[in-house]
Amino acid sequence: MDDALADLSHFLVSQGMVGGLVSDVISQALKTGASLIAAVYIEQADPNYQLSVFASDQCGGWSDGCFADPEFDALYEAQQRELNVDERLKIVQDAQRRLYKQLPGLVLAYPGGVQAYRTDRFEGWVPAPGPNGYLVFGYGSWSYVNIRPVTEGGGTPTGAGTSGISPLVWIAIAVGVIIVLVLTLTRRGRDEA
Repeated sequence: MDDALADLSHFLVSQGMVGGLVSDVISQALKTGASLIAAVYIEQADPNYQLSVFASDQCGGWSDGCFADPEFDALYEAQQRELNVDERLKIVQDAQRRLYKQLPGLVLAYPGGVQAYRTDRFEGWVPAPGPNGYLVFGYGSWSYVNIRPVTEGGGTPTGAGTSGISPLVWIAIAVGVIIVLVLTLTRRGRDEA
């Protein structure tokens, strides 16, 4: 089983499917030859959520098997409080080793996600986490903050003015709505008087 986890960990790191501290944990485990538990929800860049699923207080919540281990709980709580990244990494590694030895669950599938996006119309997509992460519906707003219409020569976005309703039509509609609202309110005022 150690070989399978090492292979999985190496694949996840090489494909950029994990990032942040999780990537560091996997890399360190591979370098030291330590056993490693595969994260249940690898999209998360920070390991806190993955670890929280196995906390004793998650019985009836996120924990599918009501796993309870006071030693793991102490490690989970310690990593939440630790602000030093290197020290937190050691605690996370200890927590993952503890889970690996206790085996509270088996991962039976690694579902892939389907994404649809238009690189011919929008640019600035940012994968998260890591270079091969999700572009849309990920755990972060990087793509949504950075995407913009594709431009030709820095001018008008590609396709602008070739389809859609003219801005003058939208202005006319807005003016019409305002006139209708003013007339309606004026008429109500007269009727009440």
